[in-house]
Amino acid sequence: MGLFSRRVAHDENYPFLTADQGEAMRQAVRDTLDELDEAGVVTEQEAMLAGGGGIGFDNLARSIADIPAASPELAAVCGHYVISVIASMTAEKEPLTEAVLAERGYLRLVDATMIPPAIEDGYAYAERIGDRAIAIIAVDEPHTIRTVPLEDLTPVGVERARQVGYVNLLRDAGFVREQIEVDGGLIVSLSGESMFVGSRLLALSEETALLGEEAPHGVVAIAPDRHHMHFHVIADLGVVKVVNLLQNVALAAYDEEQGAISPCVYWWHGGRFTQLTRISDDGSVSIDVPEGLTEILNSLA
Repeated sequence: MGLFSRRVAHDENYPFLTADQGEAMRQAVRDTLDELDEAGVVTEQEAMLAGGGGIGFDNLARSIADIPAASPELAAVCGHYVISVIASMTAEKEPLTEAVLAERGYLRLVDATMIPPAIEDGYAYAERIGDRAIAIIAVDEPHTIRTVPLEDLTPVGVERARQVGYVNLLRDAGFVREQIEVDGGLIVSLSGESMFVGSRLLALSEETALLGEEAPHGVVAIAPDRHHMHFHVIADLGVVKVVNLLQNVALAAYDEEQGAISPCVYWWHGGRFTQLTRISDDGSVSIDVPEGLTEILNSLA
């Protein structure tokens, strides 16, 4: 190795990619659109289609992070992604009935920042989890996970759709559950191939029941991406160390994993979520402890 090593340039929008990977990704998207005879404009973060709609690059970028820029595999992954997204856009949507929801409908947690402003009104029914995540209804289809806007829920009703989606979320078994001892206490870690593992943040009452815990002081938890959820039942002041650990894990996984949901730590107590993480405009991260949690920590001192 030479005395001075060459500094690798990173993509400005996706710092987990090299600049070469980022450019290769966008070029592969352009090539695929050309092959499909699909008019569109490729920007730094999405492909805007002439017929309406767009293809965001967030999940795509994460999926190629470990593939060299010059590898044919990178172009193949990008091409398959574009073809799948366009197919899901153009496919005739199956009418949303209670039977469809019962078979494939889920209550799903997603990144609130990924809902474009132009369609926010269609998801006004969503439950907000802090300012970075929302719980919506989604349908698991062959090539995509279809998010369901309010107008499509009319035949079933929002509350009934939530009930059915929650039941299916609890039935999902595409993950493993581990208990990990860390400095400060026990973390329960859920991870797997299912697209709804992170969404189990919405099922913390069932998760704590599986532990045989009543959690009178609540739980601190993260759902950084769709394939992971981690939580800790508050029992003593070790929670302070656990919160710092969870915050570091959440920030790293949110930036690196596919299907990012939230970089934040949440306190779940009495069936309600409070976001502990504050991210300033300059990107700095801090933990805000609300009065209720402060009182609990003082009682445990």
